[in-house]
Amino acid sequence: MEIGRYIYCIIEEKEKKSFGNLGIVDNNEVYTINQDGLAVVVSEALVQVYVPRRKDMLAHNKVLEEVMKNYYILPARFGLVAENEEKIKKLLTQRYSELKEYLKKVTKKREIGIKVFWEKEG
Repeated sequence: MEIGRYIYCIIEEKEKKSFGNLGIVDNNEVYTINQDGLAVVVSEALVQVYVPRRKDMLAHNKVLEEVMKNYYILPARFGLVAENEEKIKKLLTQRYSELKEYLKKVTKKREIGIKVFWEKEG
């Protein structure tokens, strides 16, 4: 099977960064692929369909939480894999203006989830 890059999110960053061994596959290294001030946060993974299993979804979310400690992010959907680094750089180049605009919209904003439990009366 071919090794690709599992995509977690997009951030604004000029320098290559590593976020440690948090990856969805065997806790492998999570790092950035950078192009013109934008970066895609990735880890190596097989090019395949990823079934949303609890363990993998928690790993995906853990990476997003780690990156959000220092960056505003455009999160990627679970299971998104690019075939190689060149395709990621091409995406960043082709969609540069659009991605910069989206990042501007999410700056200083956070998404939260609320879970509510209640007992039904009667």
